[in-house]
Amino acid sequence: FNRSAMDGYAVKLIDFEGGHSPVRLTVVDTVMAGEVSKRKVEKGTCIKIMTGAPVPEGADAVVRVEDTEVSGNEVVFHVNEVKNKQNIALKGE
Repeated sequence: FNRSAMDGYAVKLIDFEGGHSPVRLTVVDTVMAGEVSKRKVEKGTCIKIMTGAPVPEGADAVVRVEDTEVSGNEVVFHVNEVKNKQNIALKGE
């Protein structure tokens, strides 16, 4: 399975299009290493993920926790660009 290469948040690239920083997303689940999320990452949402955990369905990238700030049930992302498969170790790597 594709796994997170670091602690952070599994996100969809569509939420970061246009380079508008900061981006705010609602956290819908947390996935620890060894667990599998029952939720899907959808537009406007993210899933907190730990190093080694399977990347949830719908996620295109993982943004490292150091580039975020928690505000209630939302996460504020302080990044200008997120790339496809960023911080994801692909199956078989």
